[in-house]
This record gives sequence, C-alpha cells and structure tokens, in this order.
Amino acid sequence: MMNKLKELRHARGVPQQLVADLLHVTKATYSRYENGQFEPTQASLIQLADYFHVTIDYLLGRKIIETEIGKSTKIPIFHQITSDIPIHVATDIDGYEEISRAKSIHRDYFAFRMPDNSMEPELHQNDVIIASHQNDITATDLCIVLIEHSNATVRKVQKEKDGILIIGYNFSSCVSHFYTSQETRELPIKIIGTVTEIRRKLK
Repeated sequence: MMNKLKELRHARGVPQQLVADLLHVTKATYSRYENGQFEPTQASLIQLADYFHVTIDYLLGRKIIETEIGKSTKIPIFHQITSDIPIHVATDIDGYEEISRAKSIHRDYFAFRMPDNSMEPELHQNDVIIASHQNDITATDLCIVLIEHSNATVRKVQKEKDGILIIGYNFSSCVSHFYTSQETRELPIKIIGTVTEIRRKLK
C-alpha cells in the first residue's frame, strides 16, 4: 500500500501535510503510512479511497476474487467493524457474498452482517447488508455508522442543517437521537457506507 499512496499523492501533486490534514492526523503519522510503518484505520482508508478516487482494494493491493464465469465478484462479509480496525483484517470476515462485476467496477462495496434487532421490522438480525463505501450523504439514507467508537450498526441517517438525526426503527431497543455538528465531530459519529441491498435467508 505504501507505494500506491506515494504514487497517488505524487500524481495529484499534493504535499503530505495536505493529506494528513484531510485524515486529521499529523504529517509524521501520514508519513509512516506511506513508509509502511503504520496502517491507516478503516475510516482513514475510506477517506483515502474517496480522495484519490480509487477503491480500498486498490490501495491495499488486493485482487478482486472473480467467479468462474467472470460476471460477478465476491466481497467480504464483516461481522464486526470498528473505527480502530483496518477493514482488511481477516479475522473480521464472516464469509463472502457475490455482486455483479459491472456494479463493483464503479464503486467499492462490502457486506455487513446485521448485529441486532434494532432495525426491525425492516432489517432482521443476521441479515447480510450490501453497502457501498461512502462517508457522507446529502439528505436521508440507510447507512452503516460508527457511534462513539462502538461497533458499527445500521441506522437511517437524516442530514440536517446543524447536525444529523440517527434513527432506529425498533423503538423498544433503539432510541433515535439528534447529534449536533460539533457532537458529530467530537464523539465522533462516522458514516462508513450506504446500504444498497439487503439479503436474507428464508427459514
């Protein structure tokens, strides 16, 4: 990954300090990313991929797993995602799902296993959520979010002028909450993906 970060930064003609500011890390920390001494967090990988307009797979030097017919791509299912664990950590992978190769060319996708019943009746525990990497929305969307360094979960996110509203559908187990822009930055509240598809096994 270190060579790719350097190549992308040089191709864009920007200094290390600018990228470090984007990630909210010091220049020394970012330099260690490029030198292979430190690994970026999952959230930083998403920001880097968005900034350089590439996929996380490209940054990590991974090859996409193709099926025999070459028309679909396998993406990992994560059973746990935290802001402190790089998304490529193998121990978090709980199998693979297939999506169309044509779809995966344009965006970076991953799958996430719904951890609880907080979004019932629309989402059930253990549903497989297909999501595209995205760290911001323009209005309202169903998103995979990290709230105050806890494990990721799925919530409806509504963007307001002075903050965001995080909505859970199952009111008996999840309370909707509005976070100001300052709280969103300080806690933090992070969007790591938007839901594009829900897959469920019939009993």
